[in-house]
Amino acid sequence: MRGNRRSGTRTSVTNAAGGNSTFKKPTDFIGQKTFGSLAGYAAYANQFICDVNIPGCTEAARVFVGQRKDPFVVALGRTFDDFLLDRGRNPEVIDLLKNEQRTDPLLLRLALAYSALHDQNAGGAIAALTTRFDAARLRGDNVHRREEARFRLHLLHQP
Repeated sequence: MRGNRRSGTRTSVTNAAGGNSTFKKPTDFIGQKTFGSLAGYAAYANQFICDVNIPGCTEAARVFVGQRKDPFVVALGRTFDDFLLDRGRNPEVIDLLKNEQRTDPLLLRLALAYSALHDQNAGGAIAALTTRFDAARLRGDNVHRREEARFRLHLLHQP
């Protein structure tokens, strides 16, 4: 843009490698399973950084047309944990949730998967949930009553 941003003269930047004014965009980062890791996505996305010519400038610039940081992230994997549990796909639940133990609902699902596989980590998860639910009850907190009922029924075998 030369001049006023509303009424000035527009010119397109062009790819220094081919002269095109359109650029390829990489697939957005849609999870670590697709690219293996954040580093894997970065290596993939870096292939889409282009040298460009800007009309009226003597030096080339670089451009990246794509997502780099998404302020709205939905971890869809964790929305499917009950689906996976219901189908006996417990190793996948463990893989999804093993680093997500900060909330009672996620720890409960992890404990259910561990228990179904008779995994040695089940005892620790059950003990942690017992402590959390007891503390919530002492505080008068009723937020996770559904999770506590599921915990008592399926893990403590209390009808």
